[in-house]
Amino acid sequence: MSAGNVEAQGPSRLLVLPLEIRELIYGQLIVLCRQLPEPDLETVLRRTPYSIVFKLLPISIYYPAVLPKYSLLPVLQTCRQIRTEFQAFLGLIQKARSAVALATGARIRHVMDVEAYTLEMFLSWRELPLPPERPYNVIHELRFNYRVLRLEEADGRFGSTPRFDQTGMLYADRFGLFRLLNHLFNHGPQGFYAARLNGPNTTLADGTPRCMPLVETLAINVSFDPSDELKAWVAKIRAGNASAGPPLEEPRLVSMALGYGSTFEPNSNLGEVGRRVLNWLGKIVEKGFREFFEKFLKAKFLADGQVKRVVLRLDRLEEWESIFGVGGPAAEGSRTDQDPSNVSHHGLRTIFELDCDEPAPPEPQAFLFDSRLFEWGSIPEFQPTGHL
Repeated sequence: MSAGNVEAQGPSRLLVLPLEIRELIYGQLIVLCRQLPEPDLETVLRRTPYSIVFKLLPISIYYPAVLPKYSLLPVLQTCRQIRTEFQAFLGLIQKARSAVALATGARIRHVMDVEAYTLEMFLSWRELPLPPERPYNVIHELRFNYRVLRLEEADGRFGSTPRFDQTGMLYADRFGLFRLLNHLFNHGPQGFYAARLNGPNTTLADGTPRCMPLVETLAINVSFDPSDELKAWVAKIRAGNASAGPPLEEPRLVSMALGYGSTFEPNSNLGEVGRRVLNWLGKIVEKGFREFFEKFLKAKFLADGQVKRVVLRLDRLEEWESIFGVGGPAAEGSRTDQDPSNVSHHGLRTIFELDCDEPAPPEPQAFLFDSRLFEWGSIPEFQPTGHL
């Protein structure tokens, strides 16, 4: 049924309610739209194909072939009065001027799941309420659940270079992070270039592009998947099989955590090894990811005010603690995050927070890498295949 037919039938039951009650309903709608619907059997069997691929050495990024669906758009496609009221309500919560937003927890949040392998990234949206186009371009939180898989693998395109070194420095992941941010801030949630949103003839009256996300908090929740090899190695050590038969070769991750030239002795304290592994994972976030985002912000790829705050968190610690039977060490200055909406597991720990409110001159030298690999801006040649 079209919006015109709905309006011709007269006011709906919703419009009979007082405006204050309607705003409470709008606030609850925003909260409810964060929940992913249960997939039907056909969706489970078919899964979402990844066929929109961005390839530039050394990283390939895979976007879902299905275009993003914005969960709050149907509210704006009902009747003229509800659309006008809901747009006004969105304006209030974007400016933090709504008591209803505080009461219901209604905030615009975009959440993306990232499966990051050594040289490939697979992306999917977990929460995507509205397109980041004005007047909906103020996003309270843009969150990446950055899941590191196969962290023990070497970067094959750079010989035997490890994915992360002992100090926590990033190698191939920094290329993927840069391009992911470039695609989303310059193209939009679909990732690829769309002429309607990104073309030179689609700018608004003030000259800014239609897609211009303004992010209050950019949050990166980093988690690491323990490999089956590591789990099997720990299980054999616990079972006392270390001295039976050939010596057990320790996983690469354990070697990195212990340090060059150090090896695990059969009579060593497995709990101490676990604590050193956890410390090393913390270093990757504290040094590698933090250094990347500090340099990224200093280089001024984003306009002043486009991101106001960056938060780095280390997630899923309890899984690693369970493997080694230890409690995770708290990094200096870290804390357990108390916001329930931010907790996907109970082992979430904030590592780093950076406020970006104060304008500062750009420091291009802060991001001195291959300019071809770190070129910021729209990429017109990155377009989907013809089946979309």
